[in-house]
Amino acid sequence: MAGTTALLTCLWLVAPGTRRWRATLSLATLGGLVVAIERLTAGAHWPSDIAAGALLGGIAGIAVAR
Repeated sequence: MAGTTALLTCLWLVAPGTRRWRATLSLATLGGLVVAIERLTAGAHWPSDIAAGALLGGIAGIAVAR
């Protein structure tokens, strides 16, 4: 979750603001959410694992984008 969130956060911050980019990033973000929900329902991760990974990834993505 951390890697996906880091990549998507960085791309959201540096990608051009065109409709095509925003639509593509929206679909990718939705895909990441679907995987996170699947991991929770499969019992492979705890909710705290998902939240911590998303937080860490978001921080890393912002740091890389800057």
